[in-house]
Parts: sequence; structure tokens; C-alpha cells
Amino acid sequence: MNEDIFDEIVVLKDRNVTEDNLRFFLESYFPSRLRESPKSRFLFAYSGHGMSEGPKDHSVGYLLTSSANSFDDKLNSINMSVLRTYIEGVVDVVYQTLVLINASHSGSLFSRQFSINGATVSGGALNLSFGGAHAITAGTSSQQAWADPRLGKGSVFFETLLAGLHGEADAYPIFPDGTRGDGFITVDEIATYLKEEVSWETNGVEIPVLSDLAPEGSLGGFFFINRQRLRVPSGWRQTEPFSIVR
Repeated sequence: MNEDIFDEIVVLKDRNVTEDNLRFFLESYFPSRLRESPKSRFLFAYSGHGMSEGPKDHSVGYLLTSSANSFDDKLNSINMSVLRTYIEGVVDVVYQTLVLINASHSGSLFSRQFSINGATVSGGALNLSFGGAHAITAGTSSQQAWADPRLGKGSVFFETLLAGLHGEADAYPIFPDGTRGDGFITVDEIATYLKEEVSWETNGVEIPVLSDLAPEGSLGGFFFINRQRLRVPSGWRQTEPFSIVR
């Protein structure tokens, strides 16, 4: 087993990226579905344009919809605080949540109720057996998100993330023979990898931000499977369909 499998995938593209659709899926459809499976994992990924308004230290962020006519078309945008409220409806009912947002000024997703960099980024410190909720944005509330054709057709953020999932981000634990990684890429590991690599690729003008979305903090968190190789830790056994039972 060397890949993640999701039971259901919903894709909203171009004209379907509307506030009404996001509200339906995040406040109604998925919470209802996830209550039926208490141990579910939920991944939300967004890639598009964003804008901000107001003073730099207290700006309000927006995600532009496909109907936007310019990069500052507030009328055709989704307020990040509204999106955050919708996401909270999923966090309350799912076991593990990860939100990935690639957009300029995406760090404005976070507010005082969310702990900026609150997760312990120390190489697998979060236990993948426990629940948790996190978000990783492409940059801070004042930074733009970039693309670089040298890395691929997509954004620097997501091209780097996909590279990390091919094994580069699987850095812990470090074994006696010097090899690294156990086959699982935790939210700690991918966030650390993104922060280091995206910052380097953009000369520090884009630095991804990790935040803990759980109201009382996360003991565990979302994880990916290393696409190169899965090493099952000693004392664990693999079951089908994929789950790891200790």
C-alpha cells in the first residue's frame, strides 16, 4: 500500500467556486456525511487568487471567485472570516482535518481564536493516531502567492507540497543507520518542509504558515503516506483498506 485513498472527492472548479457552494458543502453536506463516520479524515485544498483590504496589521482577506473582474474585486469574493466559519463546522465533527490554501494574503484565514504556528513543528511531534485540525496557508496575510515555471505548471506552494509527498518531507524518525522517515508524512513534517522550501524558492517573499484549528489544541493531526515507500513502524500492523492499528 503506497497511496492515500479517499472515499469521496468533491471538486469545485472555475464558475462553481461560489460562496453558496462552499457553504453548502462545508456547513451542510460534509458535516452530515462525516457524522456517519466518526474517525474520518477531511482534506480541503484551495488554489486561486486572493486579496486583502485595510491596514497591513489588521487586514481582511478575501478569496476571489471566477466571476471577479480584477485582483481587487471585493464584490466577487469570499471573505476569509466567512470561510473560516464554514470550516469550523467540519472541524467539530471530523477526526482529522487539514486545510491547504494557496492564495495571496491567505494567512488572513487565521484569527485570534486560532493559534498561529500553534502546532508543534518538531518532526512528527503530533501523534497520527489522535485527532487534530490544522491549516497551512501559502503565506502570511501580507504576502502574495507565487508560481514558478521551473517547478511546474502549478503554484510554488502546491508544486512543493507534491514534491514533499514523494518522500522529501518524510524526515523523521532518524534511524541508527542514518536513514530517515517511517512512511508517514505528518502535518508537522509537511509544514516544516513547505516553510523551508517555499521560503528558499521565493527568496523569503512567501513563507507558509501553519496553524492549529482545534479550539483546545490538537494532540494529533492529518498525515499522508510517503509515495516512495511505506515503512510500518515496529509493533504496528497494516490492515486493508488502509489503516494503521497499534
